[in-house]
Formats: sequence, C-alpha cells, structure tokens
Amino acid sequence: MSGLPSTFVTAADWSVAVRSGSAVAAADPGILVLRSAGSQAYVVSVLNPANGVPRWVSVPIPVTTIAPQAGFTSDDGHPWVVVESTTDATTMLWVFDAYATGRDVQPVQGHKFEGANGKPPVVTVTDRGSW
Repeated sequence: MSGLPSTFVTAADWSVAVRSGSAVAAADPGILVLRSAGSQAYVVSVLNPANGVPRWVSVPIPVTTIAPQAGFTSDDGHPWVVVESTTDATTMLWVFDAYATGRDVQPVQGHKFEGANGKPPVVTVTDRGSW
C-alpha cells in the first residue's frame, strides 16, 4: 500500500472502526483517525501503527455544520495534524503536533477564516503547512 508509514505492520492483529463522518490518514508518526465523540464533538488521535494504541488523543473539537476533515502536513520535515471545521460562514483550522503524547492534547495553533455572503471560505493547506 502506498502512503503508509514505513513502521506500519500489515500483519498486526488490530483494526479501527471507521464510520460515516470519520477520517483516516497515515504518515510517519502513525495512523491519524478523526471520529465522532458524541453528538457535540469530534476527536482526533494518532495511533501506533504496530499495535493500534493511541499515541495521543485531542481535546474535543466542536461539531460544525460540515463534518470536520483532518490530515497530515509537514514543515521542514516536522509532521503536523491539521483539522478543518467549517460552519456556514467560518472555517477553523486546528493544528496539532503530530509527535504529541497523552490525552486531551491541545492544538498548538488555531486559525479562524471568515467567508463572505454567508458562505465559508475555501482554505487549502499546502504540503509545507501554509494556507
């Protein structure tokens, strides 16, 4: 499989349940999973690819009108996790250190982008973490 980190063990005996509204991505820090944490929030986590144990789990990210999206980006070789949450006219980007550890991990940055005429802005995150 292309796009999986070199540490991913395909013979490992674990799996992740992915439902509608969830996201999964892979990069060197591990397997990124964004999933619902009830009706009011989402959480993002990075799992150890060898055993599926979470390396870290974020604080809850509020539910928005459009399901959040998450992915990896990097800046000078350092991986970051970016979560985008959008309402009718606002987009928030939450940036987490992909090498974080523990539970209730806080974003290291948050950026708010305002749209126009009641429409959300289009925000694109480049491979080097720019927007």
